[in-house]
Amino acid sequence: MPISEEVKVKLNRVLDMYDIDDNLRKFYYSKELEEEYTIEDYKFYSIRNIIDAYSEANKENISKQFEICYMMIGMGHECVLVYEPRVKKYMFRHGGGSSGMDSYEIMKYFETKFEPTRQEFCKYLFDFHTAINKIQNQETYSYMIMDS
Repeated sequence: MPISEEVKVKLNRVLDMYDIDDNLRKFYYSKELEEEYTIEDYKFYSIRNIIDAYSEANKENISKQFEICYMMIGMGHECVLVYEPRVKKYMFRHGGGSSGMDSYEIMKYFETKFEPTRQEFCKYLFDFHTAINKIQNQETYSYMIMDS
């Protein structure tokens, strides 16, 4: 059963903060409120999780990237599919960590130092369908941007 109009309004409030494209919106609109969808080993956040996580957020206090799904890659580390609104593309990046300090340093890099418009990152930026195909074909490791 598709999500209600009330839920769609709440979801769109979040997606609008990141200027999310129609492809990801259509993906979410086809899902159930509580559904945590999985493709290969990637777990997509449920609509409920998204709405709850951003219920108090506004455009001035959100992170620069919108996290869509993740895959655990060992010792608390993750490969995360994010939407990068500064270039309006999707990318796989390093996330998590074996300690709170690891997680903090990784997020700090992507929030303060990472510049997605640099030429060296172009090959890591995808449209929605290409990113999903990379997940389905298990080709994400070689396209994961590491923090440095």
